[in-house]
Amino acid sequence: MKKGRIILISVVAVIIVIVLIIGGKMYLDNKESNEVKKEVALYIVQNYEGVKKIQFGELSENKMTGSWTLSAKLNKNNIITFTFQDTSNIKKI
Repeated sequence: MKKGRIILISVVAVIIVIVLIIGGKMYLDNKESNEVKKEVALYIVQNYEGVKKIQFGELSENKMTGSWTLSAKLNKNNIITFTFQDTSNIKKI
């Protein structure tokens, strides 16, 4: 009986650790994506006239080239796409 209980506790502990690792990675990825979007929004506002609203798509990575792509819809009718070779140079806010 004790052996079965120890195995059950071990399995539950491993599952909890896996969930925490996956959740932590998702949190950090989302944080990086938000930082990139903030920097791009600042760039757009400083370099384009008449921008009232910005809607971002998802920051996506091209695994073959290692580049990152982010699309933004400006004022509901103009779409602009940014491509980054490396997002590590984005200023951490």
